[in-house]
Parts: sequence; C-alpha cells; structure tokens
Amino acid sequence: MTAIRAILFVQEDQLLGSVHTESLSDMVGGDRFRDFSQAKAHLHPDCPEFCWLPLCYEECPRYRITNTGTVENSLPYFCSSLRQFFGDNYTKLEQLAVQTGRTIGLAIPPDSMSTAERTRTGAVSIAAVQGQARKDAVGTNGPCRCGSGRKFKRCCGVTALSSGDTLG
Repeated sequence: MTAIRAILFVQEDQLLGSVHTESLSDMVGGDRFRDFSQAKAHLHPDCPEFCWLPLCYEECPRYRITNTGTVENSLPYFCSSLRQFFGDNYTKLEQLAVQTGRTIGLAIPPDSMSTAERTRTGAVSIAAVQGQARKDAVGTNGPCRCGSGRKFKRCCGVTALSSGDTLG
C-alpha cells in the first residue's frame, strides 16, 4: 500500500513544523506560532473603523503576508471586495439569515443590528424562549424573552399563539 502524502504550500517563515516529526503542543508552543498569533494585533489603521470587521474575523494576517510580504501596515488584497460586498448586501443577508433561522426553529432577533451586535447574538430555539415565557408568566403583550425588544406576540410567541398553545 502506498502512503499518500499531502503537501500544502506554506511560506517557509510561517511553517510551524510537521505532525510527523513534532508534537502539536511543541508546534503551538513555539515562537513561530506565537509570532503569527500576535500578528492580529498589528491590524492596518483602517481596520478598527471597518464596520464589517466581525465578519472578516480578522483573518487578514495570513493574507496580508501573501499580498505584501509583511503584516505591518498592509491591507489584504480582498479587503476592498469585502467592503463592497457587505456594504451592498448586508441588509439582505441579515434578513435571509433571520428568516432561515426562524424557519428551522431558532429565535433570532428580527430587527436590523450592527455586525458586532449580530455576531454576539447567539441563536436560541424558539421552543426554549416559549418555555421561558411560560415559566416567567409573560403575557402576549410582554417583552419577548429572545431579547429582540418586541412584544412576545409579535416575535417568538407567533408560532405558539398560532398553534393554539397557551402560555399560562
């Protein structure tokens, strides 16, 4: 049987090691890994002002190196494309995500949010929100427990009320 060896391109100065010859803990504990991890702290001056930063996950250190050969004061080659794409499509993508989430039973606040707020908001099942509303004896005009700020009857209570469930 012939062993298949995968060869991935990595710039020589970014190579952490080989799992065949070194332990993962040695690679992760090494200077190169530490240097690469700290590269995220050296974002371009425009990045903190970039409202889509939570969506790009600050993945740019590796792409900045690829684009310019250095992490310091450089933008990745796809930064302008991300700005245009999210600028043109964020509202539509947000609405689609909310609709899709609700279709599969997740309580996702429906109102428009900044990217930072949206990425911090964890999805909870509508059933869990309805259960909490029952436990807290929330009336239909009370605030929805998903955190949307809407009335329960206009948010997560819609499915419970339309199916004839009672909250009390």
